[in-house]
Amino acid sequence: MADSRSTTEVLRLVHAGAPPEFEAFTRALAHIDGVQNTGSTYEADAFDAMCSTPFGQQIDAVVAQLPFTMRKSFVGVAFDHKKALFVTSPISRDAEKIGEVDRRFREAGIPLLIAQSQRYTPAAQTIKSAVDSGKLGVPGLLRIHRWDNTSTGDDIWQLQPDLDLARWLFGAMPLSIYTTGQQTDDGAYHQVHLGFPNGGMALIDHAVGFQGSSDYYSLSLIGSTGAAYADDHHNQQLLFGDEEGPRSLRTGQGDVALTLLLREFVKCIADQVPTDNAQERDAVSLTAAALLSFENRRPAQLREGQYDLA
Repeated sequence: MADSRSTTEVLRLVHAGAPPEFEAFTRALAHIDGVQNTGSTYEADAFDAMCSTPFGQQIDAVVAQLPFTMRKSFVGVAFDHKKALFVTSPISRDAEKIGEVDRRFREAGIPLLIAQSQRYTPAAQTIKSAVDSGKLGVPGLLRIHRWDNTSTGDDIWQLQPDLDLARWLFGAMPLSIYTTGQQTDDGAYHQVHLGFPNGGMALIDHAVGFQGSSDYYSLSLIGSTGAAYADDHHNQQLLFGDEEGPRSLRTGQGDVALTLLLREFVKCIADQVPTDNAQERDAVSLTAAALLSFENRRPAQLREGQYDLA
């Protein structure tokens, strides 16, 4: 990737992930010009061996949609073989280590995109556009509910996408963070309060594993001159006429977010634009601060670029 290339040359991408993710990757790639889907792999060792073959040497980039514990290995293999890398966030829970990885890739001229997919959902893109255009004025209050009954984890790190979204919409790191909640054998509930430099605030709550109810997501943003609201109700489809009687089916938002992310990744490679993953370091710092606050039952405050207990 450090070598110059023609912008008209086809980029050859390989996917690393499970079959459902590979299917979504294939559908998304069909909407992007100038790329070739060269197949899929899963284990880092297999990808390493592939890169040493004549076939693997022709691969330009890898798109890694893998569990957290597998991402670090793929980062190392991609760097060793000078392959551009698209990898699901987070790659580490240490902001300094992320900064080191980012620096190494940039100095080697290897594109690295750590994907914060929540930013690229249709609702988030629409609201951010309204904020950037000034239609909402100065953001004042952000409220996010996420009730996830398909997940079995109780880790605060599951809050990272929404914490990143809050920082992105306000355009700044919060000055204070306070996390409360509880964890039980049946699930977990966490609520995070964020205080921003302009007097704005965000309140994010995340419930996991409470059986007997449907998943639900909503976002409200109130600005000085306008407000925006989004939820996933439009993804609930009512079904009639079968033996089960009337029921609802929750559908997804398609492959829009992945398609937008892949387009950005491909453009970075084709235009040889240096990548900067500062937003990933910020997101990890925020989530670590939320965890610090929860474990100590005290607010965390931003002082000289670091979060410490108040």
